[in-house]
Amino acid sequence: MSSPNKFIVSLQTKLLASFFAIVVLVILVTLYFVQTAAFAHSQKLLSNNTKISTTLISEHFKDTANVLFKAASNLSSDFSIKKLILDSQDDVESLNVAMRNFTTRFNASEFAVVAGDGAIITTSPDFLMAPLTDISRLATEDITWYINADSVFLAKAVPVRNTPRSRDVMAWLLFAKPAQQLFNEELSQLTQLDVSLMKDAKTMIASTYEKAVVSEFMLNPMQQLDTIQDMHVPSGHYLYMLTPIGNANGATVSLMLSTVEEEAYLSYRSLVSQLIGLLVVISIAVLLMATLIARNISKPILALIEVTDAIGKGDTVNDFPRSDTKEVNTLAKAVSQMHSGLLQRESEINRLAFFDDLSGLPNRVKFIQYLDEQLVLNETATLSLILVDIERFKEVNDSIGHAAGDTLLALVAQRLTQRYHDDVFIARMGSNEFALLSLKGMMLKALMEDVKQCFQPIFMVNEVALSIDVSMGGTLLEADAKGKYKAADLLLEADIALQACKESHHAYLEYSDALNSFSVERLQTMSELKDIVSSQQLSLYYQPKLCLVTNTIENVECLARWIHPEKGFIPPDEFIPLAEQSGAIKQITMWAIETAIAQHAKWREQGIEVAMAVNISAIDLVHNDFARKVVNILSQYQVAPQKLILEVTESAIMSEPEVALQSLNLLSQIGIVVSIDDFGTGFSSMAQLKKLPVNELKIDKAFVLELATNREDQVMVKTLIDLAQNLGLKTVAEGVEDEQSLALLKSMGCTYAQGYFISRPMPVQEANKWLVNACTTNVSRANA
Repeated sequence: MSSPNKFIVSLQTKLLASFFAIVVLVILVTLYFVQTAAFAHSQKLLSNNTKISTTLISEHFKDTANVLFKAASNLSSDFSIKKLILDSQDDVESLNVAMRNFTTRFNASEFAVVAGDGAIITTSPDFLMAPLTDISRLATEDITWYINADSVFLAKAVPVRNTPRSRDVMAWLLFAKPAQQLFNEELSQLTQLDVSLMKDAKTMIASTYEKAVVSEFMLNPMQQLDTIQDMHVPSGHYLYMLTPIGNANGATVSLMLSTVEEEAYLSYRSLVSQLIGLLVVISIAVLLMATLIARNISKPILALIEVTDAIGKGDTVNDFPRSDTKEVNTLAKAVSQMHSGLLQRESEINRLAFFDDLSGLPNRVKFIQYLDEQLVLNETATLSLILVDIERFKEVNDSIGHAAGDTLLALVAQRLTQRYHDDVFIARMGSNEFALLSLKGMMLKALMEDVKQCFQPIFMVNEVALSIDVSMGGTLLEADAKGKYKAADLLLEADIALQACKESHHAYLEYSDALNSFSVERLQTMSELKDIVSSQQLSLYYQPKLCLVTNTIENVECLARWIHPEKGFIPPDEFIPLAEQSGAIKQITMWAIETAIAQHAKWREQGIEVAMAVNISAIDLVHNDFARKVVNILSQYQVAPQKLILEVTESAIMSEPEVALQSLNLLSQIGIVVSIDDFGTGFSSMAQLKKLPVNELKIDKAFVLELATNREDQVMVKTLIDLAQNLGLKTVAEGVEDEQSLALLKSMGCTYAQGYFISRPMPVQEANKWLVNACTTNVSRANA
């Protein structure tokens, strides 16, 4: 993933980019408008030049035609030519010679004398090949053309009459000049265009182009418009204009002026090139100036950036850059003020982050930081670390108020500081916990004993004399072991020693590996509990309950047993509390219910009808989805709700009575039997008991184990049974170990009995045999 700062650029670069963008924009706009105007102007010049050239060439053709026409007109009045025409029947050669002479004199190339009916009297070789009936069209003063085969001639004809007033035409004199002879190099240079004659805009009948170019033109259709047209042929890009200048034998003769596109716009291209060069020079000059301006603007700002970088690194800056620019000075002043504010806030943050407001001592974060530093710096020193916990501190807060508790903590900090000065690093680690770290080689036990003596004098808080006891856990780190430990490791050891000290009620305790073994094992066990169901390490054991009314087995309690692959049997008292802490109890409970119900369905198929009692936790009761999952299991195995007994302890109900009551009501409405387990050991009141939707009370085995010999237990059990009967509840006595106890329970009116005297908990195979045997006899005792 790219960094968010990847495209951040400097101010100088932005200024240069802005100047460059403006210059480029101005250049492009200027170039566009100048180029457009110059191109339009070039097009207009080309069009005007073409039209002028067309007029010039047309006038040249017209002058040539008029010269021929006037010369022929003068000749038609000559008597001698008339006589030669009249004598041509007998002497046509004399007429032919005279016409050749006049053709040369008139600067013509071809001649013909045509009779009034169009018959040819005489003609220059290969000129007229057939009678000419429409010769009169050549007798006008305009440009007239005659096409003979593939040749085109500028031709003029005049009538010859016997007398000037005669209406009858005795003959026609015709003089012609080939179109190709009308073009010359001077005419092309004068117009700076190539000249061509076209027949019906399709056939090029005369041209200043070479034959190859003429062939390319004739392969492309041309438009006869009064505007410049484009034509792309293999030899190049041409511009042309086609203008009609007469007719010949029914075909339109047009004048085409053309040129190569590069030559037509040569001046335009030269102007654009010069303009681009000029603009490039201007751009370079502007960018050089922009670079100088940007550098002058950004120089003080770059200096400010260096200052802010130093501030960002935590350095203290005293010298801030100055500039002759007001805005830069204002910015420098703002940065200076910001730096001062940061220093103040940094000092305050450092105090809040590393020191305790109440006691003024370093806090836990500072202590750990200091300890890590000492582990690196003082490699040869022995470290003694102590955690001190004030006993019954909550009672101080509850008795004389939290303000008094805060005062006590401040007094403790003051006493410790005054006693140890700089010899011991002291910190407040938490609510009522302090830490002491000695670097002076003071022995751990001696230091803990000294701290104990420090707390012997009473503390006066709000005129109340308080005698404070403390628990201490400590650890000693020899110099040769420093490379193996971090601050967290030492704190963990001291904390383990502190917890062990509290549990053993010692004044202080030094850490040893023996204290930590339970904690490590406990953490490992909690980790393994996450996969306990999927790893199939759990199994159910079944302990029958004897109905003292019918002497039959009506239900069994399903007890979870964990057989660890390495550690072997792990008692429920060890792993169930850990499962509740880790949250694994939810999946264990659902596994136990489903396994029990599935076994009930199997026994039902064998004709064994017993209800299944399963223990549930307080965590299960507060789980919103618990009842729905239980119902789904019952439906899956088609088991009636009354065949499931859920046993829950008094303490589980009393932890969150409202939520527990809601869940128990829902389970009871479904038809599931609810039993209060270990009844008599908790703190539930009669009022709470009346509200609970329970069906039976299970008397704790603590009252049953010595029932046969202990008078007090007998009174207690009798009281509990009477209470249950008065509330309409059944009773279960667990822990029945002898026949006398069983007889006493029966006489007291107890409903069910459970214990080793009846049967110990059995795996499913043994339980199956036991129940088959019990169903065949009316039992009061059935040993497994």
